[in-house]
Amino acid sequence: RASPLDFFISPPLAKNKMSSSSSSKYLSLTNSSLFTPLHLSFLFLHLTILVTGDLPPPYVPLDSIALDCGSSANSVGNVGQWTADINSRVALLDQNNLSTHPTENVASTSFVPYYTARVTLSQFTYTFRVNKTGPKFVRLHFNPASYTGFCKQL
Repeated sequence: RASPLDFFISPPLAKNKMSSSSSSKYLSLTNSSLFTPLHLSFLFLHLTILVTGDLPPPYVPLDSIALDCGSSANSVGNVGQWTADINSRVALLDQNNLSTHPTENVASTSFVPYYTARVTLSQFTYTFRVNKTGPKFVRLHFNPASYTGFCKQL
């Protein structure tokens, strides 16, 4: 019977160590107790780690624009600095829409950016200056509240 260490000996040495019997000391799936389910699971885990490699680094935006729609002054919220869309460097192309406050007393409306809103029945466009080319991440924050002339029910 071969010892587990015999499988780690290079093939030429294994041949020299062999007895006169014709049994092979090469690694074989059929005659080895080395490949128990536990050993196979470690092998597959190791291969999985090698294949997947390192995780990609977290996304870091090249441009960070936090727009407080309907606000006339820049403000600081719980996620950082918010830029007002009235009288600011952000270009609002249609000035005929409304800046308003929620008509409901919702607890979240006291926080930026939920205290003000830009509401309209027509299309409007914002333009932003960006520093670098490349993909951009856009995150929209909505407050499920009613506004003057606009009901949250569809």
